[in-house]
Amino acid sequence: MDRPDVRVRTQRRVVPRRRDRPGALAAPGADRADLDGAVRRLARGRAPLLASGPIVRRLLLRSLLFALPASALWSLLPSAAGGLLGLGATGYGLLLGMLGVGSILGAVLMPFLTRHLSSSATLGLSAAVFAVGTVSVAWWPLPVVVPVLLITGIAWTATLTTLNAAMQLSAAPWVRARAISAYLLVLLGGQGLGAFLWGAVSAMAGVAVTLAVAAGLLLLVAASVLVLPLRPETGRLDRSIQPYCAPEPRLVFDPEPDDGPVTVTIAYRVAPEREQAFLAAMRPLRDSRRRTGAAGWMLERAGEETGSFQEVFRVRSWGEYTASRTARWTGSDAAVLDRVLETAEVGSESHAFAVRLPRR
Repeated sequence: MDRPDVRVRTQRRVVPRRRDRPGALAAPGADRADLDGAVRRLARGRAPLLASGPIVRRLLLRSLLFALPASALWSLLPSAAGGLLGLGATGYGLLLGMLGVGSILGAVLMPFLTRHLSSSATLGLSAAVFAVGTVSVAWWPLPVVVPVLLITGIAWTATLTTLNAAMQLSAAPWVRARAISAYLLVLLGGQGLGAFLWGAVSAMAGVAVTLAVAAGLLLLVAASVLVLPLRPETGRLDRSIQPYCAPEPRLVFDPEPDDGPVTVTIAYRVAPEREQAFLAAMRPLRDSRRRTGAAGWMLERAGEETGSFQEVFRVRSWGEYTASRTARWTGSDAAVLDRVLETAEVGSESHAFAVRLPRR
């Protein structure tokens, strides 16, 4: 279908001259203020970009659900080896070595698992196997524990490989490094927090009871994939960068990259019989806008005219808005917008820059 002609109206934002512009005066502490502002913008903006994606949120949740109870085995294995199995340093090394060998075997077996099991099934099965390995250290004899820990190491690698690969394939290229950082923070942070909690519980209830409780929680984590599976589109979205379909804004002035915030308003005309389809298509578009840097997104309906809607969102700066159209808009985002345009016509798009009034 033909792309709609977009009409742009702008309001200019009045900003003080920066120090690197001709004739600008340097304010005391300007460098420190610029640095502090950049850090605040980074902290404010990147977490919402990660959290706005339902796929990323589900992956982070699955990581935390597994890391908290699974940390009991790693943190209490030395105590279990000495206090429950009567082993010394050599025996503990044997148990830890079996987990390590199992982890290596898991990497070898992953292609086989991915061909025969879905990602959610792999996570559920791995959590159940890890539960068996956790309880075996507390209640079973050494000849049984050794091979069970070998299989437990395979389950550990299967879980981490599945989550890691899903995160890398699901995150857009421009935010992929931040997504992996968030995943590692949740996974390793969950293990650290879990180790502290399980240590405190074992001091009160004993190592055997604590490992049994952790194993029970792991079984619940395995069962939770029935109600909290990975989303079907995980790892299957088109994350290649594509240009935004609308024409470039025709502004009456040349804004600086840090000018802003910028409020973007897009008007839609929707036929009455297509209104429900339009509203359903706008939900994923909202997520796409937020992933690419928008904040304060809302959809408004005109009270004086039937079938008139406005999409309104704010971007922190003109540079952020330009990046959302050129370096952040992916193939999956373009498909989402195409579905919206199948149900509505774009009337106009405007970009309003915040204005700072002069001081008296």
